[in-house]
Formats: sequence, C-alpha cells, structure tokens
Amino acid sequence: MTKNIKVVLIVLAALVVAGSAYAFAAANVVPDTAAGYAASTVSGYTVSNIVYDLDATDPTMVDAIKFDIAPTSGSVVAALVKVQTA
Repeated sequence: MTKNIKVVLIVLAALVVAGSAYAFAAANVVPDTAAGYAASTVSGYTVSNIVYDLDATDPTMVDAIKFDIAPTSGSVVAALVKVQTA
C-alpha cells in the first residue's frame, strides 16, 4: 500500500513540475512584430565580397546572398553563420 502511495506522489510531483513549466512558457508572449529586425554590428569578424543573386524571373526578389567572413584577430573561423531576410 505504501508503495502505491509513493508512486502516486511521485507522479503528482512530476505533473506539478511539468504544469508549472508549461505555465511559465505560456506566459512568455512575444508581440506579433518583426522581432530582432534591425541593423547591428558584430565585432570580431570582417564581411567582404557581398554578392546578391537576383531571381531570373522577378529581379525584385533575391535568390541568394553570398559573402566571405573572416576573423579580424586570431584564427577562430565562424563555423555557422545564419542570416535571416524579411
């Protein structure tokens, strides 16, 4: 009997923890805007040879953006660079 009570208490404790984690995550509401949309300078790297490849059928659209990135000091090469456009 005490084994069943312990199991029930453990399950209830897990549910309380999971429920409170969900409540905190649900309270984190971001307004419906272009979050992070801005120009920003990142130090430590130099970006060069920027090339915009335009769409062949609609030149107002960009198909790809190509660029070179290099560290300004040291030899730490960027392993992953993400760029998000509108």
